[in-house]
Amino acid sequence: MDNKTKQKPHIELTPGFLNGEPIVKINFKFNKGIIETIKAIPGSRWDANHKWYLPGNKFNLPIFLSRLSPVAEVDHSALKAVNSEVPPQYPEMLIRKRYSPNTIKTYMTYMKSFVKEFGERDL
Repeated sequence: MDNKTKQKPHIELTPGFLNGEPIVKINFKFNKGIIETIKAIPGSRWDANHKWYLPGNKFNLPIFLSRLSPVAEVDHSALKAVNSEVPPQYPEMLIRKRYSPNTIKTYMTYMKSFVKEFGERDL
Protein backbone atom coordinates (compact mmCIF):
# COMPACT_ATOMS: atom_id res chain seq x y z
CA MET A 1 0.00 0.00 0.00
CA ASP A 2 1.15 3.55 -0.67
CA ASN A 3 1.03 6.44 1.83
CA LYS A 4 -2.18 7.94 0.40
CA THR A 5 -4.28 4.93 1.36
CA LYS A 6 -2.89 4.99 4.91
CA GLN A 7 -3.64 8.67 5.55
CA LYS A 8 -6.72 9.65 7.53
CA PRO A 9 -9.20 12.10 6.00
CA HIS A 10 -8.69 15.77 6.94
CA ILE A 11 -11.19 17.93 8.88
CA GLU A 12 -10.76 21.66 9.37
CA LEU A 13 -12.70 23.52 12.07
CA THR A 14 -13.36 27.22 11.46
CA PRO A 15 -15.40 29.79 13.37
CA GLY A 16 -18.38 31.44 11.73
CA PHE A 17 -21.80 32.95 12.25
CA LEU A 18 -25.26 31.75 11.23
CA ASN A 19 -28.19 34.11 11.80
CA GLY A 20 -26.02 36.23 14.08
CA GLU A 21 -25.07 33.28 16.29
CA PRO A 22 -21.53 31.88 16.55
CA ILE A 23 -20.96 28.45 15.02
CA VAL A 24 -18.04 26.11 14.42
CA LYS A 25 -17.93 24.96 10.79
CA ILE A 26 -16.76 21.41 10.14
CA ASN A 27 -15.07 21.35 6.72
CA PHE A 28 -14.09 18.07 5.04
CA LYS A 29 -14.33 16.17 1.77
CA PHE A 30 -17.33 13.86 1.57
CA ASN A 31 -16.79 10.82 3.78
CA LYS A 32 -19.63 8.61 5.07
CA GLY A 33 -17.69 7.59 8.20
CA ILE A 34 -17.07 11.20 9.19
CA ILE A 35 -20.69 12.13 8.53
CA GLU A 36 -22.00 9.29 10.70
CA THR A 37 -19.61 10.27 13.50
CA ILE A 38 -20.63 13.94 13.30
CA LYS A 39 -24.33 13.00 13.32
CA ALA A 40 -23.76 11.24 16.65
CA ILE A 41 -22.44 14.44 18.28
CA PRO A 42 -25.24 16.22 20.17
CA GLY A 43 -26.14 19.55 18.58
CA SER A 44 -24.53 18.87 15.20
CA ARG A 45 -26.42 20.36 12.28
CA TRP A 46 -26.26 20.55 8.49
CA ASP A 47 -27.01 23.68 6.47
CA ALA A 48 -26.89 24.04 2.68
CA ASN A 49 -24.59 27.09 2.93
CA HIS A 50 -22.46 26.19 5.94
CA LYS A 51 -22.52 22.40 5.50
CA TRP A 52 -21.85 20.61 8.82
CA TYR A 53 -21.55 22.81 11.90
CA LEU A 54 -22.07 22.96 15.64
CA PRO A 55 -23.60 25.95 17.43
CA GLY A 56 -20.86 27.77 19.33
CA ASN A 57 -22.63 27.27 22.66
CA LYS A 58 -22.77 23.48 22.11
CA PHE A 59 -19.24 23.02 20.81
CA ASN A 60 -16.81 21.22 23.09
CA LEU A 61 -13.37 20.76 21.53
CA PRO A 62 -12.15 17.89 23.76
CA ILE A 63 -15.33 15.87 23.09
CA PHE A 64 -15.14 16.63 19.37
CA LEU A 65 -11.50 15.54 19.20
CA SER A 66 -12.15 12.36 21.19
CA ARG A 67 -14.85 11.31 18.73
CA LEU A 68 -13.27 12.42 15.44
CA SER A 69 -9.54 11.87 16.00
CA PRO A 70 -9.83 8.09 15.52
CA VAL A 71 -11.37 8.55 12.05
CA ALA A 72 -9.74 11.79 10.79
CA GLU A 73 -6.97 14.34 11.24
CA VAL A 74 -8.56 17.40 12.88
CA ASP A 75 -7.10 20.88 12.31
CA HIS A 76 -8.55 23.28 14.89
CA SER A 77 -5.91 26.01 14.63
CA ALA A 78 -8.45 28.51 13.21
CA LEU A 79 -10.45 28.29 16.43
CA LYS A 80 -7.77 30.08 18.42
CA ALA A 81 -9.41 33.35 17.33
CA VAL A 82 -12.68 32.19 18.93
CA ASN A 83 -11.29 33.15 22.34
CA SER A 84 -11.52 36.79 21.28
CA GLU A 85 -15.08 36.45 20.02
CA VAL A 86 -17.94 38.76 20.82
CA PRO A 87 -19.27 38.45 24.39
CA PRO A 88 -22.31 36.13 24.37
CA GLN A 89 -24.50 38.86 25.91
CA TYR A 90 -24.10 41.04 22.81
CA PRO A 91 -26.10 38.97 20.29
CA GLU A 92 -28.69 38.24 22.99
CA MET A 93 -29.12 41.99 23.52
CA LEU A 94 -29.55 42.57 19.78
CA ILE A 95 -32.21 39.87 19.64
CA ARG A 96 -34.04 41.33 22.66
CA LYS A 97 -34.08 44.70 20.88
CA ARG A 98 -35.80 42.89 17.97
CA TYR A 99 -33.22 43.80 15.36
CA SER A 100 -33.60 42.01 12.04
CA PRO A 101 -31.32 39.02 11.32
CA ASN A 102 -29.43 41.06 8.70
CA THR A 103 -28.86 43.92 11.16
CA ILE A 104 -27.67 41.46 13.81
CA LYS A 105 -25.28 39.88 11.32
CA THR A 106 -23.88 43.30 10.37
CA TYR A 107 -23.51 44.45 13.99
CA MET A 108 -21.87 41.14 14.93
CA THR A 109 -19.35 41.57 12.10
CA TYR A 110 -18.47 45.07 13.34
CA MET A 111 -18.25 43.96 16.95
CA LYS A 112 -16.06 41.01 15.99
CA SER A 113 -13.66 43.41 14.23
CA PHE A 114 -13.69 45.66 17.27
CA VAL A 115 -12.88 42.75 19.60
CA LYS A 116 -10.02 41.62 17.33
CA GLU A 117 -8.56 45.13 17.32
CA PHE A 118 -8.88 45.78 21.06
CA GLY A 119 -9.12 42.22 22.39
CA GLU A 120 -6.00 42.45 24.51
CA ARG A 121 -7.67 45.19 26.57
CA ASP A 122 -10.42 44.67 29.13
CA LEU A 123 -13.57 45.29 27.15
